[in-house]
Amino acid sequence: MRILTNKGLIFFLIMFFVFTGASVAKSSYSNLFLNDENGEWGSLNEFAFFEIDELDFVGNHSYKFYTLDATEWMFFGYVFDVSFNLSDKFLVFWLKIQNVTFETPLTLTLDDVNGNERGFWNISSWFALSSNKWARVALDMGNFQWEDPDFDVTHAARMRFGVYDGGRSYSQTVWIENPTLLLEEENKGVSLSNQAGLFLVADILFFLLVFSCTGFIVFHFLKLKLPSGWNFAVALPLYMAVGICVLVVLFSLLCLIYFDAVVSWCVLFAIFATFVVIIRKRLGHLGVEIRSFTRVEFLLPICLFIFSLVRFLLLALDMGWGAYVDSQTHGLFTSLILFHRGFPFSSYPVGNMPLSLIEYPMGFHALSAFGSLVTGSYPGQSILSVGVAMILFLPSLFYSIVYSYTKSLKLSFLAFLLLFFLPGLTPVVWMPSNDLLLGNLLVGTYPNLLGNLILITFLAVIIILEVSAGNSSRQLMLLYGLLIAVLSVSYYPLLPFILGIMFLRGAILYSKRLKLVLGGLLLASIIFAFVLWFYRPILMAFYELDSLFLHSIYRRYSLFELSSPYLVYTALGLIAFPISLWFLFWNKLRNLGLFFLVFFLPLIAAQNEHVYSGFLWFIQPDRVLILLVVFSYVIVLLGIFELSKLNWIRRRLYDSVGLWFEKFSPSFPGWLAVGIVFLLCVPSLVGHVTYSYPARYKEALPHGNDFEALAWLASHVNSSELILNDRTVMGLWASSFRAMSIVNDREIILKIFLFGSLNGTYLANRTIEINKILDYPWDYSGIEEIARKYSVHYIYLSENSLGLSERGQHAWSFPWKHLTQKERTLIYSQNPYLEVTYRSGNAVIFKVKKQVD
Repeated sequence: MRILTNKGLIFFLIMFFVFTGASVAKSSYSNLFLNDENGEWGSLNEFAFFEIDELDFVGNHSYKFYTLDATEWMFFGYVFDVSFNLSDKFLVFWLKIQNVTFETPLTLTLDDVNGNERGFWNISSWFALSSNKWARVALDMGNFQWEDPDFDVTHAARMRFGVYDGGRSYSQTVWIENPTLLLEEENKGVSLSNQAGLFLVADILFFLLVFSCTGFIVFHFLKLKLPSGWNFAVALPLYMAVGICVLVVLFSLLCLIYFDAVVSWCVLFAIFATFVVIIRKRLGHLGVEIRSFTRVEFLLPICLFIFSLVRFLLLALDMGWGAYVDSQTHGLFTSLILFHRGFPFSSYPVGNMPLSLIEYPMGFHALSAFGSLVTGSYPGQSILSVGVAMILFLPSLFYSIVYSYTKSLKLSFLAFLLLFFLPGLTPVVWMPSNDLLLGNLLVGTYPNLLGNLILITFLAVIIILEVSAGNSSRQLMLLYGLLIAVLSVSYYPLLPFILGIMFLRGAILYSKRLKLVLGGLLLASIIFAFVLWFYRPILMAFYELDSLFLHSIYRRYSLFELSSPYLVYTALGLIAFPISLWFLFWNKLRNLGLFFLVFFLPLIAAQNEHVYSGFLWFIQPDRVLILLVVFSYVIVLLGIFELSKLNWIRRRLYDSVGLWFEKFSPSFPGWLAVGIVFLLCVPSLVGHVTYSYPARYKEALPHGNDFEALAWLASHVNSSELILNDRTVMGLWASSFRAMSIVNDREIILKIFLFGSLNGTYLANRTIEINKILDYPWDYSGIEEIARKYSVHYIYLSENSLGLSERGQHAWSFPWKHLTQKERTLIYSQNPYLEVTYRSGNAVIFKVKKQVD
């Protein structure tokens, strides 16, 4: 900071009052200023008085203004002897007001040489001041509340303060000490955060390599057969999907024992070493032959995979960090795993809040913690890398599912395209069911994204390895158990679906008596419904759920309202429903019919409020819907394939249109259908390809100077030193850099203000009381008292002042919400109990002094 002095400019400040019932015109107060040869403050009003008071705050005499029994506006101020440029200036002073309950306890108005005005309407409210208490005030001359259109800040002529109480009689006293003009010299920190983008790409490619190698190893040791005619390009997404499931279970088991960088590197070395040994012995297992590189069966899936890879790598570069809001929680859990070297049972050092693995399964976080350890990335970056790596091969996996059964390049190509279809032709943030690929990624619900992948992998194993490749149930049993295990530790809300499918498979396959099967299913349904109903109050309280509230939210995703954005999905499901019934009674694709019905029927039933609240409260329709859509795609495509093999349908089509197409090419009708579907998907493809993360959400992700400041905290502050991170969105990212002792964390705030489960605890009281430091930045003695009481070591003020909502989970009133970031920083920097320990641009970290000079 540089103090600006100007001869003849000592400062003006402030106030007293008297009412009038109405504000006066400019001409009525133009003569209220005294500009004597000493340039001192003064007043010409007979009801207002000015004097130098011995009462001070930091050793200087104070200007004292007071008025007695006034009923009108009262103004005091300072006239510059020459016009003055106030742009980029701050007016800083100590202020004490006797009574802040008036209608207008204190205003400030600037006038330029032409009489135009700019004003601050209510300074006491602006700073949340208290009566008869000294406060440090910093006013940004650019942070005005109103101004005349022609106001010229470069030619200011005077400043005046005023007070008024709506025409009632009042007496007021105002003290001002050491008024000073400051010019802020911004420290333009050198931001390195943008370099993280290149490392993100490398991390994602690394994850894909690890997933592929792990999946290949599993196939080798289980001796699983792939469908005939398959090559490496078609098998690759299946390897990746199985590899993810194995790694999640493996790292979850390690997190129950011990998990650190050494363990991670040993696991990584074992994977690559085993892969190399197997490759040297069985290269042919990959199906990679030199001659196959030029065949369309190899080139098409490879080109499609590269398209998806490039698209999502660009999206990762665009975001640079886990998606806004939900990723703050996932970044916290990943940081805690790294800190505790395993699954944590409390959030220590972040608030020391009790945690339960049953309440929140952390399989996804175990995988992202592994990524953070071996790549050196921050947890918030690692969760994005893992999330993108999980979704970018899903279209190719869908291609492989359809290709394994049909061997049709046309239908497989359509399968790939359909996963990019969007009902609104563009991705929508905060609507997970908008599509499979971007919905969860943009919301940050990454465990749900992993759950979707596991269910689709389960379907892929059934269609590819069981139906198409003919592997025995004994070979597949371990793989099915693995999928159930990984879903249990990652996203168990989907577990009832996979268990239901397995139960129905067993009941139908191993019982030849239909009555026995139906009776068993009915009995099982009654028992399951009773358990859900009986334990509902206990489980709802444990998981902090409100079923009626949730159902009101999920009505946005109603399947049968004409205004629903997903009506096209409903139509698709109704088309797939009769096909699934056909498959159910047809041995070859019975499992596919079961898959669809197990999702379709509960989702339909959950549309009823009473059924949902009483029995199906564990379902989140907005997250399950997209899985139903994916299974509908498979049902419809394979249904088309099976129908096309029926002779009577083939004859009808041939007689009507086949003869006309035959003169072009025998395969022309098929590619024509592909072309039509491709044209229908073009708008959605354009929406996907041109999509970038919305600027308003990207602004809330760690970047620029705030990234540097948070990174400094993560690398320089001891985990036991308490940090007051501000309640801006940026401040809540602190725990996504490292598990640090911070005051404000998203999960803690949720449990205090939304769920109420921490109410009355020491942690809740500490959080609320320490945040008074942010609410009342001008109260230096109060800040010192609270900091000493709770051993606050650092205060972090973000450059990005994007605040949190004042309702629900963030139920603070934010008395300082009107202040600019510069005003807040300037107030704190003047605090004798604080010192700037790090600064990058306008992102500032203050250290609480152990001893005041």
